[in-house]
Amino acid sequence: MIATTWQFKGSMNFNASSNNSQVSSSSGSPVVYQSISPTKLHLQGWGKIGLVRMSNLNQVGNGLLERADLNGFGSLGIFPTMFKWYNVLGVNPNNSNHVIIADVANSKIKVTWDGGKNWFDDDEITELVTAYGTYKFYAIVDCCPKIIVTCIPLTPPIRIR
Repeated sequence: MIATTWQFKGSMNFNASSNNSQVSSSSGSPVVYQSISPTKLHLQGWGKIGLVRMSNLNQVGNGLLERADLNGFGSLGIFPTMFKWYNVLGVNPNNSNHVIIADVANSKIKVTWDGGKNWFDDDEITELVTAYGTYKFYAIVDCCPKIIVTCIPLTPPIRIR
């Protein structure tokens, strides 16, 4: 069980958009990324889906909740299934500041190295995902936007000595 108090940094009005958080514990203290919907989503999934970062969770003192969808961030992609909707992001288990997302607002794979303060296009991965523009980044099928990128596994290379 994790027990902490929260340090007030300002107010945010949002709803958790799904219950599939991503956790990294590279520093020994877990960092949790949670997708949020600052505005209400329509049934079809339209509306910006943002990201918050929770850290200092088992440190002495206050936990920290902060926005992780700042400069260059558009909107998280959704992979809807019959039973659950998944947000498409990957958090590096060895570096909690390194996150990759499928940004449906900009039809790009984006990456941050500073915990979500600044996001940058990863054109190489975007081109691989879309087969150099052969496939759309996402398409509207039936009721929902169906994204091509359905998961982003971050598997660090195994170092062989």
